[in-house]
Amino acid sequence: MNSHELLNKSVLSDDDFKYIENYEKFYQQFLRHEASIRREALAEGIQQGIALGEEKGIEKGIALGEEKGIEKAKTDMVKSLLQGTNFDISYIAKLANVAESFVEKVKQDLEN
Repeated sequence: MNSHELLNKSVLSDDDFKYIENYEKFYQQFLRHEASIRREALAEGIQQGIALGEEKGIEKGIALGEEKGIEKAKTDMVKSLLQGTNFDISYIAKLANVAESFVEKVKQDLEN
């Protein structure tokens, strides 16, 4: 039985009916407000997730860039030593602080 039916049967007074109507209006506003807050929280959560992902991506990119830069510097040093000296592979590896296999690969790349 809804509030209108109760009023028609004189079970509720006019004040009771107004109270129920006001409560229903308040509850509907509450539900709309709750939905709005949930949407805002979801949007904020998504933005935070994107920001965190970007931050992690930047960190990973910097680390990868540093790694590649160090690798290039080692390769350039080994190339320079191979081309400008008569040092053997073992000595070049010690000077460049790399494995002998690294020096051999750079030497192969230079010969090709």
